[in-house]
Amino acid sequence: MSLYGAKSKTTPKLDDRTDLILYNNVVSPYSSTINSVLTILTQTNLEKKIDILKNIDILDVFHSSGFKNFWISNQSPIGVWDNQITQFARKSDRCEFVNMTSNSSYEATYTASYDEKIIAPFSEALQDSAKKKLIILHLIGNHSSYSKRYPTDFNIFEGDGSKKSNTIAEYKNSLVYTDFIVDSMINILIKSQRLNTNTATSLLYISDHGENVYDHGEKAGHDYSKVVPKANVEIPFFLWISPYFQSLDSSKTQQTILNKNKPFVTDDLFHALIDLNFIKTKFPEKGRSVFNPIFNDKRKRILCDGKDYDEKVD
Repeated sequence: MSLYGAKSKTTPKLDDRTDLILYNNVVSPYSSTINSVLTILTQTNLEKKIDILKNIDILDVFHSSGFKNFWISNQSPIGVWDNQITQFARKSDRCEFVNMTSNSSYEATYTASYDEKIIAPFSEALQDSAKKKLIILHLIGNHSSYSKRYPTDFNIFEGDGSKKSNTIAEYKNSLVYTDFIVDSMINILIKSQRLNTNTATSLLYISDHGENVYDHGEKAGHDYSKVVPKANVEIPFFLWISPYFQSLDSSKTQQTILNKNKPFVTDDLFHALIDLNFIKTKFPEKGRSVFNPIFNDKRKRILCDGKDYDEKVD
């Protein structure tokens, strides 16, 4: 993303925004969707793995706090990579899968289902009469095959005909499309905010993992052998909050800004989301929330390969 300093202009719309809090030192705990999603939304973490039957998750906490939970996904609901996530998603009050283009999650990597399918159900969820809402949007984003992640209108970058060059160009194009999708979501929220001025609204964008697109070795994707390449886990993490949200607690807003350069692993997103949304419950550990004044930024980031991320050299 050029939002994070890439030379190619891959996020032109987000680059122009002045209302984002950009976190610059965030990594995912795992290099795969299923492990990351089921970790970042639950109480379990890299140091303390909790049995699934005893694990408290974000849907439990928000539902118990009076929120209506929505899960809207453009990932295929069927397949080896998605069955557990699908079961988790179905705990929501409203669960909608918009990607029915294939019969398995593996097959979905080779078919096109553009993330703009999310926009209509997202707008409907915002119009729902529930006072408090948690809306989880699961994009297909920039998963391979990259050429299947954007319509032809977003064919901005072109390769030189070689596999490597073409793949890099396709990945960049998928980022330009994601830029359009996320910017559209924020603009929808801003419009909604104008209609409901006394509503505290926030949008957090996060990737479940990164992609190694010839950054490490001559390959593209997010698989690895023994040692996870940094590119597999380095992810975007940024926050938009409405003016009314900021007015509720200016010190919280200020803290989110102060912590934006501190090291964070998203296996602690469970704690951060509860903290961000003023939910009072016994479950969150404030030292694990990147939005909290006592956030522990000294935690060693030992990721899924058992290696310290901060000691790796690419």
